[in-house]
Amino acid sequence: RHIREDGRINEWRTPGKRTIAKVGSNRLQVVIALNGGELIYFEVDVTGQLMEVEKHEMSGDVACLDIAPVPEGRQRSRFLAVGSYDKTIRILSLDPDDCMQTLSIQSLSSAPESLLFLEVQASVGGEDGADHPASLFLNAGLQ
Repeated sequence: RHIREDGRINEWRTPGKRTIAKVGSNRLQVVIALNGGELIYFEVDVTGQLMEVEKHEMSGDVACLDIAPVPEGRQRSRFLAVGSYDKTIRILSLDPDDCMQTLSIQSLSSAPESLLFLEVQASVGGEDGADHPASLFLNAGLQ
């Protein structure tokens, strides 16, 4: 359910008898994982409407997920992290040119149960006097 600033409510219903298992979001993007491993990706458009963008089928149920924060000056984050019970984390693209394509896979010693992207802000004029860009880190909690 998306409740807009003006009070209007847009409701999205899951297909068939599927249920929502996990959700990740930032200020402009939402990813829903349904039971069975289907991912559904939404973006908030310029009018504030939540629009379904893409669907992607994972190989099994999703254990956890997170969307990176939207970088300053950008319309969307490029990265989605999806943790699976097969002891892997996949980084998927949210870029329109290769949306929901796997960019990276990391094998783990146990299944992930939580994921968090963390952006560490740039330092301006640090000890070396140089400006440094922000860095993006993915933190994973394991079972």
